[in-house]
Amino acid sequence: MHQRKADVVKKISSSVEMLMKMSKVTSVFGEAKFVGARALEVNGKVYEAKNVILATGSTANKLLKVPGFKSGYKSGEILTSEEAINFDKKLPKKVTIVGGGVIGIEFANVFAKAGSKVTVVQNGPVLLPGMDSDVSKLAKEMLEGMGVEVLLNANTLGYEKKTLKVEVDSKTLSLKQDVVLTAIGRSANAINAAEVGVKLGERGEVLVDSLQRTNVAGVYAIGDVTNQKMLAHVAYAHALVAVFHILGDKQKGSYHPKAVPGCVYTSPEIAFIGMTEAEAKAQGRNVMTAKYSFANLGKAIASNKTKGLVKLVVDKEFGEILGAW
Repeated sequence: MHQRKADVVKKISSSVEMLMKMSKVTSVFGEAKFVGARALEVNGKVYEAKNVILATGSTANKLLKVPGFKSGYKSGEILTSEEAINFDKKLPKKVTIVGGGVIGIEFANVFAKAGSKVTVVQNGPVLLPGMDSDVSKLAKEMLEGMGVEVLLNANTLGYEKKTLKVEVDSKTLSLKQDVVLTAIGRSANAINAAEVGVKLGERGEVLVDSLQRTNVAGVYAIGDVTNQKMLAHVAYAHALVAVFHILGDKQKGSYHPKAVPGCVYTSPEIAFIGMTEAEAKAQGRNVMTAKYSFANLGKAIASNKTKGLVKLVVDKEFGEILGAW
């Protein structure tokens, strides 16, 4: 599995490098830092430009304040998603995943498919918070159907000797595990942008307007570093807006978050665009929904994959599709 992953990544990286060369883009590899508003130093050399696009991504968060987690990360018994994706040791028999968001659900799916006994510990009442409620319910059913144990409203207390302690319904549980994976979100990596006057938000993200502009003239930011939806689709959309604005193309418009699709790589996969039913109602829309179960879909029946649904969120008055899941 890891060799397959490495081969795919290498092929994609090589293709991107080739496209860069064909477009006459000069690639410089090294750690960059701002030395001026539109000047960056890499490997001792300073590069200046009229416009700079900051696309420095994000890093996985860690539960360093929970007892035992700091030493667990150090020993390798506790992993972040960045380490888990490169986990090339013997497949662990038991895996506990702390976090029931997109990353946690995706890794739960991967480890369960590979044969591990998986437990998901979520500190809230639902998996995939922020997504449509029907999708969240289906995701839970999907995981449980694969044998994954899902603990909701669970508070992580500590870690010691390969045992994770959590509190559920006022009861303390001791989960003996081979590996613990924390999937508790990611933080923007803004390097030293603040030193040259770029404004950051409360969580260290670079603040931008709908054209991806920062408060510093000629400096743009795209992707995870803005702490908007951390999806490749969003970064692509950001990039198009920033580049077209730099080129002076006013017809391409600005970035609209609800107009960019997203996905969760589970089985079945989850895809979405637009508003959830709850979001539409919160805006005062008169909403109706339409659902169609995969259990009634010929292709799904023929493939023996009938778990899933399609849901549309529609404005009842105007017939406008507000969201699709």
